[in-house]
Amino acid sequence: MNHTITNNQLKAAYDIYQERITEAKLYLEFIKKIESGHTQLTNRENDIFTINRELKHTVYASIYLILYNIIESTSLAIIDAIHEDIKLNDIEEDYLIENLYERLLRQLGKYLSEGKIKEVLDLKMPKNKAMYIQLLNLAHDKSTIFSGNIDLLKIKGIAKDYGFSISPIRGEPYNPEDILVIKHLRNKLAHGGYSFSECGKDIVFSDSNIEVKTLINDNGKDKEVKLTSIAKKVLSVERLFNALFVNLDIYLTEQNYLNKTVL
Repeated sequence: MNHTITNNQLKAAYDIYQERITEAKLYLEFIKKIESGHTQLTNRENDIFTINRELKHTVYASIYLILYNIIESTSLAIIDAIHEDIKLNDIEEDYLIENLYERLLRQLGKYLSEGKIKEVLDLKMPKNKAMYIQLLNLAHDKSTIFSGNIDLLKIKGIAKDYGFSISPIRGEPYNPEDILVIKHLRNKLAHGGYSFSECGKDIVFSDSNIEVKTLINDNGKDKEVKLTSIAKKVLSVERLFNALFVNLDIYLTEQNYLNKTVL
């Protein structure tokens, strides 16, 4: 379901997200076709190529990379949109909510020492606009902010510091464990923990009464979760980001990154 996004910075991110979630849905339909028995490809010369079981599983597993790409790239684009809105509205750092300003500083750990961060937070060091713009530009270094480990817990932490909601849209709930499983399996694939064939053979295509469970790593702790169908995982990603975009459009319209007590 498409939603109307009014903030220009956020709409650019939303349009790209829509393209990517559409790609994921098309890929889902493709692998469902393969699973239903359409296991041959033909070219114009009617040469037939049969998709064997191992290749099927390899093709299936790729959807986890597609979904994780959506989660991480869209989360970064959302943060970009917030920072751009702050810069375009010429909001001074003194007017940002405290959690947001502190997060901007702490994300610059490789540029600022802990002592220097404390000086700024304690107002022992005068603020200046040049440094503030650097904060907005550098505080979400794409190479380090998520590091292949974004899940709902990390998104919630960002939402808390920035001051926006990730509450689901009414009638469009999403399953947090789906997001966790996507992250876990993407990392296993990316770092060689699983082969694509091994990962793909466990993909569930329908939600039956038989529970299929797997053990995953949840931020350093082993956790047993039920494997929902791959279609439900695609739906959870879509509903999560639909909710984020709708909530963020309100957040940016109302400038809820502002500390209203000092205005």
